[in-house]
Amino acid sequence: MDGGRSDNDSAARNTVRSSGALLIHFAANRVPSAETVRDALQAADGVSLSIDRSGSPDGAQSGDDREVDPGFIEVVGSGVSADLTGFVTPAAAERNAASTTYPRADSDPIREPEAFGALALSPGPHLSGPVMNASILKTLCRMALSLGRELPGTVGYGWSDGATFHFPDAFGDALANWEAGGRFPVDLFVGFRSDLDGGLSSRGLHVFTGQEIRLDPQLVADPSEGRRLAARLAEQLIPIGKIDGTQQFTLPDGRIITLERSPNGRFARAFPA
Repeated sequence: MDGGRSDNDSAARNTVRSSGALLIHFAANRVPSAETVRDALQAADGVSLSIDRSGSPDGAQSGDDREVDPGFIEVVGSGVSADLTGFVTPAAAERNAASTTYPRADSDPIREPEAFGALALSPGPHLSGPVMNASILKTLCRMALSLGRELPGTVGYGWSDGATFHFPDAFGDALANWEAGGRFPVDLFVGFRSDLDGGLSSRGLHVFTGQEIRLDPQLVADPSEGRRLAARLAEQLIPIGKIDGTQQFTLPDGRIITLERSPNGRFARAFPA
């Protein structure tokens, strides 16, 4: 059952993974305990508990002789296993229950991360690879959405590498459209941030292509248009993968954009042709 997982794999689960994880967001003082998560898994559709290593008295499952790790619960859905981390200890849950502090109604985890906490759902070690598989990602999204619906206090969903955040209805609608054959929902997984020189860089695109994209300042004279352009280019790059040389893309308005591999290979640089 353990798939040959190493001690290093187990130790890594003691904290929320910073790469390649679906995040279920809560107010910082409302992140659920492992006990609450286990109860929610019993009610959730399409996701179930596989291995419990949350450190609770009933955490050890029969037939699994691995060293007890206090930091994760393995779940499975549609044949995909994933590790759930980030739940609070029973003592912290008790303290939080007495708290009356909540973020403002217009707050979100991107602008005020200290006001929020999250559970992280990450693909198991045997599913790790240089880029994220689309079918696995869809399954992770379904699992997170289903679990989040059963957990008290879920305020939204996000993707760790892109530092994205979407309210539950928006996340669910985007996922449903994607599964129905719609376009890849770039906004769910890829964020964008301004560079010091006025350019714009993606955040999290490397999970899907092996590279981030960086727009030249000339393409970001209008910040809103620059972000739309970056999202459009990211969507086109996802089925292609890394840019190893130079390629050109023609935009719907007729403009031609040149994409060029950066010297260190970490970026695809975009500039006017």
